[in-house]
Amino acid sequence: MADDIFSHDMADWHAERNRAFARRVAAGGVIAACAIVVGLGAWQYTAYRHGKTDDAASARYFDAARTVQTAHGLKAPLPANVASAGSTLADLQANGPAAMRGYAGFQLANLRQQSGDLAGAQQAWHTISAANDVPESQRQLATLLSLEASEGHADAKVLREGFTSLSQRPGPWQALAQEQLVGLDLAPGATAAQSAEAQRILTRLSQNAAAPEGVRERAQMMLQTFGDATGGAG
Repeated sequence: MADDIFSHDMADWHAERNRAFARRVAAGGVIAACAIVVGLGAWQYTAYRHGKTDDAASARYFDAARTVQTAHGLKAPLPANVASAGSTLADLQANGPAAMRGYAGFQLANLRQQSGDLAGAQQAWHTISAANDVPESQRQLATLLSLEASEGHADAKVLREGFTSLSQRPGPWQALAQEQLVGLDLAPGATAAQSAEAQRILTRLSQNAAAPEGVRERAQMMLQTFGDATGGAG
């Protein structure tokens, strides 16, 4: 009886640890991706200004992006200046210079997501991912953010297929997609096989010199927790 109680407690403890780490993985992916989006947007604006290419569109993009990024409490109904910035970003995504459309779309998606319009954000991301004139890295990022925002709403099988596809495509978002697969493998009710697969992915991530430093650190931390749990259960 004592062994049964101990095993049950260990199972509960291990499941809770897995859920906590899965949440941490998902949050880390979103934060990292959004930070890079902001950096890319600033770089794109600088490139436009230095090249003196379509200054009017560049100025409209920069002003709208700055309004969105410096606004607080972006909840509907939006302040007039923020709503106007959203309309500008939507116009630039649809009609702006080709090299600017993706950046405008990311800013628009960010605004819509923060204001609670997930459907609108998904539309902006899908427009980016489906655009042939947008760089591949931007299309992959849009897909990644769309999938992450769908967690808790979309079918787990659909999410797994999307993250698996991204995890197999070389690019800056590959490691983050692999982290998301770990999160799915450590979800409540995960099987022993899924747990083993999560450890395999984490081991590969922890040793991947091309992965972002934060990804490697999180992978190493989670692997240590797996080891602690195994040792404690023994």
